[in-house]
Amino acid sequence: MKKKKKQLFGQKKSNAIFGYHLFRVPAIKISPLMIKLSMTANQATFTSFLLGIIASVLLVGASYPYFLASAIIYYLAKLFDYVDGEIARAQNIQAKIGKWGDRYGDVLKIIMPYFFLGLGMYLKTNNITYFILGLISVIFFLLFIVTRTIQMIMLNLYRYSEFQLTEKMHLGWTTPSSLLIMLFLLFNQPILMLWFFSTIGVLPWLIKIYMSYKTIKDYDKKYKLV
Repeated sequence: MKKKKKQLFGQKKSNAIFGYHLFRVPAIKISPLMIKLSMTANQATFTSFLLGIIASVLLVGASYPYFLASAIIYYLAKLFDYVDGEIARAQNIQAKIGKWGDRYGDVLKIIMPYFFLGLGMYLKTNNITYFILGLISVIFFLLFIVTRTIQMIMLNLYRYSEFQLTEKMHLGWTTPSSLLIMLFLLFNQPILMLWFFSTIGVLPWLIKIYMSYKTIKDYDKKYKLV
């Protein structure tokens, strides 16, 4: 059996259009340094997850200094989310457990800020509405992920799970969600963030349902399964 050719930094079939320059390019640059410091892909994944937890818990403070610190740490969490992939590709590591941890962490790093921000705003204002909005935001994102995951399982092809803009770029919802979370926090708009994700947040899920239905239907027709 031929050994697969070792991949260099930056090689990937498709990139998230909103995350490429903000996260992937910096990750490509710092990944060699992380390898020299003996950081493994799994350690980078754990670092990303730990930073995501810290950034999220800070939101319970429900004031701008906490929001600012959370946004900065959240960026680092997202950055290390890309670093783990670069390290894995550079070292030709294809362990399933690493991919599982990476994708599981991706989901948690999105829903935790919704939950803790809703909790923080509730504790600060004693208005249960904010906590409910946080929970609704969590539910909408989880529904999006479930729909996307079912599509990936049924077709067994990752490239069908996102909307491909070009051969090299795709448009998803995870990276834009992360960017929006950071922007809302940087501009001190916690209430607007909760309202946005608990209302507009339903649209990516509905769009994903339609895309999944259409993609699977087209797949059936292509291979004459119907």
